[in-house]
Amino acid sequence: MNATFALLYGGTAEPDGSLPAVAAGLEQTALPLDIAVLGMGADMHTASLFPGAVGLSDALDENAPALVAVRTADQPEPRVTPCRRAFSKAQASAIY
Repeated sequence: MNATFALLYGGTAEPDGSLPAVAAGLEQTALPLDIAVLGMGADMHTASLFPGAVGLSDALDENAPALVAVRTADQPEPRVTPCRRAFSKAQASAIY
């Protein structure tokens, strides 16, 4: 069994600058996921999919790219997260 590490950082201060290239790399090397193991925050967020976040509706769209940028008022830094499609096509998933 082999594991693939998918880097989600593209070397730019803002994710929008490198998001297309990083998403393309994820599509080529790691999707579909074999397994998705997700934690859940106290505010019920998982995978940087925060309730009310700017970009949340994009991340939940069935036709979203593999990665999307999300921003919240509570978190100062922008975040990158796989979209719903990436998680829903995983062969197995678990939330803890």
